[in-house]
Amino acid sequence: MDQASKTQHTLESIARCCVTIALLLSPWLLGGAEPWAYYVTGLFVGTGLLIWLGSLLCATKIRLRAPGVTAALVLLTALVALQEVPLPDAFLRAPGDAGIVDSTTTDHLSPGALASDIISEARPILSQIQNRYDAVTHLDPGDIPFTLSVAPRATHRSLYLWTLYFGAFLVMANTIRDWSSLRRITSMLVVMSFVMAIISVAHKLSGESAILWIHEPKYGGLIFGPFTNRNHYAAYMNMNIGIALGTLLSTRQLIDVTAWPDWRDRLSWLSSRSASRLALCACMILAMAGSVCVSLSRGAMLSLIVSTILLGFIVRRSRKDLRRFRYGVLGLTLILFALALLLAGGKTIDRLSTLAEIARNPGADLRMIVSMDTLRIFTVFPVLGSGFGTFRYIYTMFQTPSLERRWLHAHNDWAQLLSEGGLVIALIFIFAMVLWVLEIRRHLPSASNRARMMSIGLLLGIATITFHSFIDYSLHKPANALLAAALAGMVVSAVRLRRRGSSRERPRQPARMSQAAHRILASIAFISVACLLYSQRTSFRGELAFSRFQYQHRIAVQATTAETLETAVMAAYREADIVIRCTRDNPDALKEVTAILLQYSVSPALNRSLRIRLTEAASAAATLAAAGAPSDYLAWLWMARTQTARGSWDEADLCLQRARELARHHKQVRMFRAPEDDGEEQEVAGRGEQIP
Repeated sequence: MDQASKTQHTLESIARCCVTIALLLSPWLLGGAEPWAYYVTGLFVGTGLLIWLGSLLCATKIRLRAPGVTAALVLLTALVALQEVPLPDAFLRAPGDAGIVDSTTTDHLSPGALASDIISEARPILSQIQNRYDAVTHLDPGDIPFTLSVAPRATHRSLYLWTLYFGAFLVMANTIRDWSSLRRITSMLVVMSFVMAIISVAHKLSGESAILWIHEPKYGGLIFGPFTNRNHYAAYMNMNIGIALGTLLSTRQLIDVTAWPDWRDRLSWLSSRSASRLALCACMILAMAGSVCVSLSRGAMLSLIVSTILLGFIVRRSRKDLRRFRYGVLGLTLILFALALLLAGGKTIDRLSTLAEIARNPGADLRMIVSMDTLRIFTVFPVLGSGFGTFRYIYTMFQTPSLERRWLHAHNDWAQLLSEGGLVIALIFIFAMVLWVLEIRRHLPSASNRARMMSIGLLLGIATITFHSFIDYSLHKPANALLAAALAGMVVSAVRLRRRGSSRERPRQPARMSQAAHRILASIAFISVACLLYSQRTSFRGELAFSRFQYQHRIAVQATTAETLETAVMAAYREADIVIRCTRDNPDALKEVTAILLQYSVSPALNRSLRIRLTEAASAAATLAAAGAPSDYLAWLWMARTQTARGSWDEADLCLQRARELARHHKQVRMFRAPEDDGEEQEVAGRGEQIP
């Protein structure tokens, strides 16, 4: 091995280690749901991706695995970036489009006109308000660009997350070159998941509402383990059950035992040490499956059963040397799941029985209604969608259920992909998945038995999250999406492992591009990723300030004296100033800052000068929220409330009217609450909704 190869091997090992750390860390950081959490995870994944790209520049010959899949995903990434690129207004608007946009005209507007009109109607209102508060917000409404995305700031954040998932796939697909590396990663994930399952069940039985006994989530929810939603925990654990099953089936001793013709030898083997290790692994799988049942996630339980049956059918139709495993794979998984159901108790059976009621009347199910509404968004944005990450800011224009609840996600990842990415991006993603399947199918026959059995387990994990995503939004939790992307890359690596763990690969066809062209593309990718990661440094600072702001708010709520209250509010005000200056990619955080600051601005326990400053800061936060997501009626509603607090009645009326235009149920949009609705806005994390 020459010096260049040694350098490349070292860099690949470091990159793989960085991504593995992110995989182990992300679920414990609340599933990566909080922005600060996925920024921390992104530091590891981004570093690993940059190091891997650097290793390509050091390689004597660049050999990229799954090049077709990579090319398709690069094209998808470019289209997501295009959604936030400023474009001329005339480019977005079709001939004959004109007029104000509101919830009653969405079906009659072209896709470009809807996005264009949303921004066009926002600019004059923001300009009128900015003339008075320009020194606070530092925002020029003329800088709000015309884009394909109705909320380009949210799309930029989604592009960052997508890059992390894509990077995890690339690193895992191109750096695992021997069996020991693959087995080491899967073993760490299995052990970590087993520990998580035990802790999660113990936490559930304790009846504690705080996540892992230490963290009280902002919006509550159906908490299970380190996740704020039991469905997302179950989806994550299902993928790890697939990893554990692949680890168990790929054990050399188990493969050797299944090849023995004599059942006496197999029975005597049960008393050996290797059998004890396999029994321990089976018990770990049982504990993980049991925790899924205890979580009472119907979608997760059904997706695990359906994926197992489907995978058993695929194995049955595969090569003859794998057919002897078909009953083992299917039977072992179903037996373990049946035992898990038994251990979970009667509540699990009762939970599953509710599916019959949904089957009798599916049209009455809220998730089905929201999914149909989401497809209506797709019909208005059929080509390139409304923009990645914009669902929560556009859905209220199409929302059939009452505004009493705000849906942050569609509870159907595939429908949301259509609405946010349009037909073009959805087809490219499906095409990439087809190329990925063909890549696996091409290399699987020549892989070793252990690699094939490991691949079966990994494919089971991917299948569970694929089916589960039809009835939930698990892939919108960064921990789940990151693990799914890493599993896809690990399968690409696993099927290339030859007998005896050899990393020799099949002879390749002549390269279509020169090594110089490969290096140029790798250099461009390195610079692009580095710039994207660097652009998030300010947002990361703002998210940390937002976390500190929430902490100071909790202190203020618990304050028993006027001095303690004023000290906490002053500290919160300082953190809010950082949030306003640094967190323009997160309109939701700005809206929450607005709500809390307005709450304290009317407190008689605080001095008048502080209350004025709080009102000014609240107005600035609301203005930036509306500028970042001009299609979000809640941002305009909070702007109206801040203008009322300022005594600017004309501006308040403009903002209130704009909020009503952007909500289908415009009569439910009120400046203030009725007495019986008194209370702060809440987002229900269990269903991803917000009560206005």
